[in-house]
Amino acid sequence: MRSISPTEHKIPATNVAGLLHMQRIAPRAKWVATSGHQDTGACGTSWRHARGYREHLGLSPVQIRPSLGTLHHGDVIRVVEKVRTLRGLDEVKRTWGIGYKALIAELNARRLA
Repeated sequence: MRSISPTEHKIPATNVAGLLHMQRIAPRAKWVATSGHQDTGACGTSWRHARGYREHLGLSPVQIRPSLGTLHHGDVIRVVEKVRTLRGLDEVKRTWGIGYKALIAELNARRLA
């Protein structure tokens, strides 16, 4: 299976336009547009999702296309926590444009609104 280079991590303009349109229709929902990537199995808390276990079984990474969808509040928080844990506070600020504490406060305020 062909691997995806870091330069191919782009979100199609049609997905961004769709995301903006959906935010106008359902502003309280958390919409997300993702780039194409490979699921290597490195995510998750279960030992079954570990990259080493996939390699042990001879499973190759799975190609995932760019997509548009919604997230539940807890899903957004988990994504933020995962980025903070794996990449640090600087990556949280780079990804969302604000610091970790401010982002969590904003997400919780939107949930309660």
